[in-house]
Amino acid sequence: MVAVMGVSVKYRAQLRKLFGEAAGRERLLNDFKRYFDKSNTRLMALAAIDDAATVLRQIETAQTMLAEWQQAV
Repeated sequence: MVAVMGVSVKYRAQLRKLFGEAAGRERLLNDFKRYFDKSNTRLMALAAIDDAATVLRQIETAQTMLAEWQQAV
């Protein structure tokens, strides 16, 4: 038995099927995406991006309000 990228493979035929065939590679990619989408690191990165976008919107709003205030004065 061999573990490749966290995938247990018992026979060479399984190894060929997983990595040698397009369907096997596609399955591995989909499994990885599903695992990666649920990882804490990715969730934390998405939260940080969302926080940064919120701050950016606040800055843009403040700049707009300041420009309007300066025009009024």
